[in-house]
Amino acid sequence: MIIIKASPLETRLLHNYTMGTIRGALAAGFRVSSQSTERDQKGVGTTGSDPDMSLVKDYGIALQLHTKNVAVFVENQFKINNKLSITPGMRYEVVRSTLDGVIANASFPVAYTGNRNFPLFGVGLQYQASKTTQVYANITQHTDPTSMRASLLPIRSERSIQT
Repeated sequence: MIIIKASPLETRLLHNYTMGTIRGALAAGFRVSSQSTERDQKGVGTTGSDPDMSLVKDYGIALQLHTKNVAVFVENQFKINNKLSITPGMRYEVVRSTLDGVIANASFPVAYTGNRNFPLFGVGLQYQASKTTQVYANITQHTDPTSMRASLLPIRSERSIQT
């Protein structure tokens, strides 16, 4: 069983401007989020025929994952002319992830704490070929929070764990 609880908050500001013959749009904002994931596996239940979901033994794998994330971003669209625009952007991430729990039939405790701070960059080009056709390309960097990735990956075989 995997239970994911997330509470994100994001805000954006947009400012349109003209500088000489170039029109532009500057966007900036921030995002704050908190995510908790509980991952329980290998529980031993009752053997009755009724819909009894109670356990007779603790979960063999019981993990709690938490991620807190703060990010700020800025991007600027430069409209070079009526057909071509260039949009560079930057995002700075601050991520704190923790993991606590047990694996190997609840006999092997695991713990992890990680702090990551890093910038992400990108640039996009857009060309308006006709009234109904746009051609665009983007090059961007991307990351996933550790707890989401870790909560969905399968746990390695318990045979490889030395207790």
